[in-house]
This record gives sequence, C-alpha cells and structure tokens, in this order.
Amino acid sequence: MRVQWLIDGNLFLKDSSVSRQDDLLWRKLRDHALLLNMETVRSAAQIAEGYQQAGLSVEDNHILTLPQAAAAFLRKNAPEKRRVMFCGSRAVRESFLAAGFEESLAPDYIVIGDRVQGTMDDFSDLLNLIEQGTQLVSLSASLKRRRGSVDVLAGGALVQMLAAASHQEPLRLDSFSSAVVPVVTGMKAGRTNDMIVVSGQAETILAPAAMAGMKTILVSSAMSAQTDLFALPVHPDWIVQNFQDIGAAL
Repeated sequence: MRVQWLIDGNLFLKDSSVSRQDDLLWRKLRDHALLLNMETVRSAAQIAEGYQQAGLSVEDNHILTLPQAAAAFLRKNAPEKRRVMFCGSRAVRESFLAAGFEESLAPDYIVIGDRVQGTMDDFSDLLNLIEQGTQLVSLSASLKRRRGSVDVLAGGALVQMLAAASHQEPLRLDSFSSAVVPVVTGMKAGRTNDMIVVSGQAETILAPAAMAGMKTILVSSAMSAQTDLFALPVHPDWIVQNFQDIGAAL
C-alpha cells in the first residue's frame, strides 16, 4: 500500500457511531491511508474492531499505532538489536514481536508503555539492567491516566523513576514527532511532501508533520471552541470544519 494520507483516529468515535458520510469518505481514502492511534493499550486489531462496531470500514492493516511506529523505528535504527523486555500492555508486546523482536531476560531494550504492573522488586530488576547498559525506551509520556473514576500511575511515571535512579536518559518514542515522523519518512523514502496529515491536534501532530515537510489539514471541529487559530504553532495547508469536508477537495 502506498501511503499518502495519515488520518488522526481521534477524528472518529467521538460519539457511539460514525456517520455514513465519514465511512464513505474513508472508503475513498483507505487504499492509500492509515489511521493513526497514539495509545499503547489496544492492539491494531482491537482498535479496528472498535471502528467496525461504530460503522467505519477499517481493517487492522489500516491502523498505525504508537508501539508499531516505535518498533519500526528501533528495527531500522539498530537492526542487530532484537532482544526486548516489556513492561506495559499486551498490545506493546504483540506489536514488537510482530516486528521481529524477541522477548528476553537479557534485553537490548526495556520498553515501557501504559498499564504497567509490578512490584518494587520487579522495578529494581529493571533498574539493574539499565545500569548494566540496557536501553530504556519510553512509549508513555503521561504520569497518570484515568481508570474508571480514579487516576492511576501511567508508564511515564515509571520511566521518570528509572531514569532518575539510573542517571540514564530514556529513548523517548512516546510522541508523534519522535516515533511516527521517522517511520512515515521511511515509508516515503525521504519524500514527505506528498504525505497529507489530517488532525485536530495542531501542536502535537500537525506542527511536527509540517516541520517534516508533510502537508497538513486541520479539522477545526475537533479542537476546543476557545482555540485561537492565529496563535497555533503551525499554519496548516488547509482548514476544514469537519472530516467530511475533505471530500470536496477529492
């Protein structure tokens, strides 16, 4: 699949269902598009199932998750390093194994996402590995996340603790700019000016996409009503009110 469109998955599933117009437009784009999902908890198959239940014709090969992008980045950056220890959701583990990594007790990388579980003894074992030279990889920048009606510690809190205790900087692949941009650039063989990124997240997605030479479409309905468009850190190539408005340009 030749990827031309990278569409922020947050544009969908704001309610319990997807509009027919959204699905019709997605059907036009999907042969050359990926839906971006920046979470680390659900696998591509689980995310695709959620879209399907809401009425969007998505398969798991249409999804690009943060763990998938991080795994692709590490494989390309150091193909000889394939041993990984995981701390986080099953989706992180599945994404890395699918990319050709192997689980190991003597790892090259310790990869931390969300849904971290463990005791202080477990985390001390991770600390010892980092002090012996294992690279700590962060897939979560968040210190806390919401679970039900309460806040719980997220993977970023564990990353900060291990980094402070070991005096070793983690490799941060926990954002669009650090993980997704290098992978998309690889897909385009260094040519990004025909890649179109669609999102309502101006600072975290569209700004780094524009810096990498990609075209950007800002969907204003996905932003807060109080947002000052003139103060944004990016000047999008196009601004549309709703995702369906893209259809007028096709």
